[in-house]
Amino acid sequence: MFEKCSCNHCSGNIEFDSEHAGQMVACPHCGLETKLYVPKVPLNKPSQNVSVEIKRGVSPLGIASLVLGIGACVFCWIPFLGLLVIPFAAIGLLLAVIGITAAIVGKKSSLSFPVSGAVVCIVATLIALFVTGGISRLIVKQADQSNLTNQKSETSNGEENWSKSDTVQQGDIKIKIAGWSWSDVVFIDNPMGGVTPYQNYYTIKLNLSNLSNTKKIDFTTWRGETLTASRDYATLTDDNGNEYKRINFGLNTISGRQDETSIYPNQSYEDLLVFEKPVSNLKWLHLELPASNFGGSGMIRFEIHFK
Repeated sequence: MFEKCSCNHCSGNIEFDSEHAGQMVACPHCGLETKLYVPKVPLNKPSQNVSVEIKRGVSPLGIASLVLGIGACVFCWIPFLGLLVIPFAAIGLLLAVIGITAAIVGKKSSLSFPVSGAVVCIVATLIALFVTGGISRLIVKQADQSNLTNQKSETSNGEENWSKSDTVQQGDIKIKIAGWSWSDVVFIDNPMGGVTPYQNYYTIKLNLSNLSNTKKIDFTTWRGETLTASRDYATLTDDNGNEYKRINFGLNTISGRQDETSIYPNQSYEDLLVFEKPVSNLKWLHLELPASNFGGSGMIRFEIHFK
């Protein structure tokens, strides 16, 4: 078996029988002595760094989420009807979350469609809530103004009966004005614990007594709700035509007070109403309370006189 090697002096190629490897011979090219050897052949080629770009596929869940979100955006602008898109947007958001999770874990699909679907579904839900909430507040405000106009009209026609006494009774319940304050401090319970004082409010304390010996009375506070289908809140006006805003502190609660309670036979409960401060130099305040808050009918009307 013949091998080839290079001369150690001139690098010329020398072909020889492999049995003569290791012997010293004269180079046929330069004439100098050189040693015959079998060249070493590398067993492994040097590894090469090859970057492979993995192409991700399209996420079917992401496409479904985006379609549901776009459909929700079409109808979310319609007041009240737009609330019907919220369940579809919620399903789309759920599909988007699953699609995002699958894309991150499996690394086989793209994140673009699931992320886009999630964003569109969230936007559609927020638009539906804001539009319907804004229209609802506007309707309630117009209803309040209409009620105030009707109250003034009834007053001018002499059709209203305002009690100048501090006590009014309807059926088995007796309502008494237990007191009021021009600059009261109201303590509000914090969700994380403790209370926060709010100062300079006009407050009216109402004592409700159940005169029945056998029946309890379900009562809802006259502080009222922000959005409500029917009127359940007190109104306060003066002889100058001013109407004073009631303060219900949103989702927070007044310390020691309840929004709903049951008044058992021969028991009483004190409701606290909070308003903005009235103007000075007034003759009287008209306090109107819906009797439906304790299961009665009509309105309970007090006229609070000042000297």
